[in-house]
Amino acid sequence: MRFRHLGQNHDALEYWSFCLRDLIPAAAIDHTTRLLSEGPITLHLSKPRSTKLGHFKRSNSSTYSEISINRDLGKQRFLFTLVHELAHWKAYRNYGRMIKPHGVEWKSLFKQMILPTVDDEVFDQELIKAIIAHLKSPKAASCSDPVLQRAFDRSEGLDIMTLDSVPIGSRFQLKNGRSFIKELKKRTRFLCIEIDTGRRFLIPGIAPVIERHLEKDEI
Repeated sequence: MRFRHLGQNHDALEYWSFCLRDLIPAAAIDHTTRLLSEGPITLHLSKPRSTKLGHFKRSNSSTYSEISINRDLGKQRFLFTLVHELAHWKAYRNYGRMIKPHGVEWKSLFKQMILPTVDDEVFDQELIKAIIAHLKSPKAASCSDPVLQRAFDRSEGLDIMTLDSVPIGSRFQLKNGRSFIKELKKRTRFLCIEIDTGRRFLIPGIAPVIERHLEKDEI
């Protein structure tokens, strides 16, 4: 599903407020609609992805840049991810494509854009603490911060097995049904081999695992 405001500027706030009403906490709607109304943006609700929660795609041939957010995210995590990607759009708009994707420009904008939402009407206290710690040095992707993502999990009442908990050398399956063997750790990600194709992928340690195949010596 894609949302794109095509009307006059004065209609944009009402349009985005309607689109976001079931996606983010109510107390954050006014602030977030103002951010979305600043420019021509397409918001794409994407199918769940195990390697990313959101993505900013700058415009090449079209007037509209696109932000995609996984449609299965809880309201608080959806908001945080959306503002993360909106900061990418604003950095691109303000500074062009020559800056680093997660350089000082993006970090400064992201902090400015997310801080107005960091209160107890939007996030619970555990999440506020995790977000403030995260903002001291924002990661390239929020899913690369395991402390923050586990705080979101607890807030959403989720008890999720993640790739971090799978032993090196073990087989596991992601939510999309693809099976891998876990190999080396690369900072916050793990190099994994897809069993069906033999291809190697870097998968975040926080990625949900729906099944871990026991090795012979564990049976």
